Amino acid sequence: MLIENELKPIELPKKYQRNGHDCFFDPYREKLIPVTPEEIIRQKVAAWIEAALGVPRDCMILEQHLSHYHIESKDRADIIIHQVVENDMLAPVAVVECKADSVVISDKTLDQCFGYADRLGINYAFVSNGIEFLSYRYDEEQKKYIELAKPPCYADMTNGALGESKVYEAIERPSLEAAKDPVIQKKYTDDLIIGVATKPSMAAHIINLFECLIDTSKTLSKSSGKQFSIIEDIGVRVSSYGNAAGYDFVAPYRCFLIKDSQGNHQIVSFGFNAYGNDQTIFCVAIDDFKKSHHALQLLMDKYAHPVFNELRFTHTGRISVGHSGSGATAALLDLVATKMPEVYQNGELRLGVVPTDVLLTIDQESVTDLIINLIDYALIRDDYRTTLKALNKK
Repeated sequence: MLIENELKPIELPKKYQRNGHDCFFDPYREKLIPVTPEEIIRQKVAAWIEAALGVPRDCMILEQHLSHYHIESKDRADIIIHQVVENDMLAPVAVVECKADSVVISDKTLDQCFGYADRLGINYAFVSNGIEFLSYRYDEEQKKYIELAKPPCYADMTNGALGESKVYEAIERPSLEAAKDPVIQKKYTDDLIIGVATKPSMAAHIINLFECLIDTSKTLSKSSGKQFSIIEDIGVRVSSYGNAAGYDFVAPYRCFLIKDSQGNHQIVSFGFNAYGNDQTIFCVAIDDFKKSHHALQLLMDKYAHPVFNELRFTHTGRISVGHSGSGATAALLDLVATKMPEVYQNGELRLGVVPTDVLLTIDQESVTDLIINLIDYALIRDDYRTTLKALNKK
């Protein structure tokens, strides 16, 4: 639910100066706390929870160490809501993760909050960036957290009430003609799915492919590529991925759990983002243990070519390798020529062709072939990066 307007009239604690820094005198912790964008949201959200959900002030602890609950962790939860149990002891019932209002709530934010709830052994998990307040309760039968239509009041939290699950209304997919409408296209640029510098004609093709990706009623018509097999179609996640330049991109991604040729399981995700130069990138992202990243960022205005009623995807093999700069394109192309000879033609990679005169679905052979080729190519690129980084360390 949106709570931005409800937070605006909430007064922040009085400010004081300490060592040249603005500080709040926090009424919950009763000490001076440096003013930061996240602390502003934490204070307002705590006050809103107290007033709107009826949580007693003395049952909320801000920035509480998980180790306080005999959990081996250095992590701290933004807000933990408690109830009074035997001998006037406080037992946790809900956890709240707060982010600055500039931060988009992604699956990583939710996973962080769910992880706190799991370790605390509680059912309720809430996340807010001062604009949205998302509420979840763990469902024992489904073994997962279910989003609630609204946050429960304190009495319902302490009684373990299930709450009403949120129901999402289906959004009508734009037709091919509607995707050309500047008003429709602006919705995608406003959501940073399409860059404002992308040509309107290309934007229409991107909308068609983007909507195809997020349509979970269809899945790929093939289950393997040259170097992997697909284990599960995970569906759509709102995820945050970084690139070699250090930028993060938050967007809806269509995700697949795969098993590569080395027997490792990885999650490969597809999405569109507005790039730093206001163009649009078609992103192939790979999750790893430490940092998820874009294995490929394909500039649509450069590498997607409308020809008659087709959109042809190519690439030059250009690659960045973190702080090492750009990798040798020729060496990468040689790898692709060896492992994917069918896509390597005259020094160029031809990754796939999809029609532009029909609404795309992911189970169409041409779309599936494009996705399969992109996964194979992304895996080769990541293997090349790993090899190059190892050589640079010597």
